[in-house]
Amino acid sequence: MRRLHAFVLLCVLVPIACVSCGRSAPRPLHVVILADVSASIVPDAREQMFTAIRELTKELSRGDAMTIIPVAGDASGNLQGRILRFEVPLDREPYDADLNRLRERMNNSLASLERESADRPALYTDILGSLTVASEELHGELKGRAVTVFIFSDFLEDDRKFTFRTDKALRTVPTARALAERLAAGTAVLSRTHVFCGELRSSEWLRLDQERRAAVREFWIAYLTAIGGKVSFAVDGPAIAVRDLR
Repeated sequence: MRRLHAFVLLCVLVPIACVSCGRSAPRPLHVVILADVSASIVPDAREQMFTAIRELTKELSRGDAMTIIPVAGDASGNLQGRILRFEVPLDREPYDADLNRLRERMNNSLASLERESADRPALYTDILGSLTVASEELHGELKGRAVTVFIFSDFLEDDRKFTFRTDKALRTVPTARALAERLAAGTAVLSRTHVFCGELRSSEWLRLDQERRAAVREFWIAYLTAIGGKVSFAVDGPAIAVRDLR
């Protein structure tokens, strides 16, 4: 009878073990965050953005990475030394001492960036340039991690070439879409990458009419799609960012 029980138990457990062994481990992530630190973002929206980023850091697992790129004016010249890069080690130390050190470094770095953005906010908003920097960061992604890009901003590009608050091309949805397709032509830097666009409330956004707001949203959806992204747009971006991570 004991042999029969053992045989039955073996017949039950072996298939379960085989199914378990056949499951692949979750693919590690590289989370890239573009954080608008310009002066137009209202203080409570800025605070919500940093709260959302902190929540995203808590979702990182071993093997994951996070890159935080401040969105300010002239990304090509102002970002040197300001990009935050974190990588969760694969090898575990006793009592997860390595994770505790990493979390402390993340918290300190984010607190410093938040203070800086409140005390000395950027005067301009170069999202297009920051996306170029992000593509350079991802070009070095050689570890096979899945990539998710989060953009927290009012999405009002304001650089040396464009001012989305007043540019004629951003008056209507069709002209905004045409501009996006022209700028994105021949570029595919976000191939099959999920891009979450989380809107932040700003003083400038509140002054726009509905038609220009729709045109600005259409520009970014069209542009990010044209360069290879799978785009989702959220009006209350910081509040729902975490659920979009995996």
